Amino acid sequence: MTFDIGQFISETNQTKSVDELVLALEKHFHILGIETFLISLLNDHPSFGLPARHGIIRSYPEDWMKHYFKQSYERIDPVRLECSKVGAFSWDELMKQERFSYKQRRMMNEAAEAGLKHGVAVGVCSYNGQYAGVGFASNHDFEITKNKIDLLNLLAVHSTQCFLHLSMSKEKSMPANKVPVLTPQQHEVLKWIAAGMAPHDVADKLVINKKTVDFHLENIYRKLRVCSRAQAISKALQLGLVQAYPELLDL
Repeated sequence: MTFDIGQFISETNQTKSVDELVLALEKHFHILGIETFLISLLNDHPSFGLPARHGIIRSYPEDWMKHYFKQSYERIDPVRLECSKVGAFSWDELMKQERFSYKQRRMMNEAAEAGLKHGVAVGVCSYNGQYAGVGFASNHDFEITKNKIDLLNLLAVHSTQCFLHLSMSKEKSMPANKVPVLTPQQHEVLKWIAAGMAPHDVADKLVINKKTVDFHLENIYRKLRVCSRAQAISKALQLGLVQAYPELLDL
């Protein structure tokens, strides 16, 4: 079965509860070879009435999570700590670094024994400085290419936004996000960014200066209330401002 990013966006946007979201995420992640996932709030999210919490939604093995909390591993977890930096990374590449302690490496070995052998994590920062971390894991080898890392970055951002939107609707009775009004130039830049182009490529495509593209991106981020390209793409897809381009994801 081939992963369809358009279907992923559509189905997750239509979920009405966190439980429905978890089922939808599991279904689509399995297509990518991801057996389990976890979303953590790394600090308080007052905009959504949610405190910091590790694994606020998850499909990680419960035995492992009980052991993790009993050992207070959230204080030393190399993956969780690395998620304070925005962006995606593989666990294997992270643990090649020599800066981690014996206890941290033992924790990762125990995770592998619990079925979390390989994984990718993503640090996500919302517009107002609220941080989350998303983990994708498998007990089996799965190919981690640059394109897959980029895709998982986008999926992590979108999954987090869906979860927070559902939580906000439930806890604070906030209305659904209004679609912001973009200028024609901003919409054109956003369209090509969503198609996978880097800012300098967009500048070449539109025959404008890269500084102009950066200026438009800053205004797009402000209007969408995001702070990264991945978040802008996810939010734009969620709001229907752009369409998905699955053919550009060479998985």
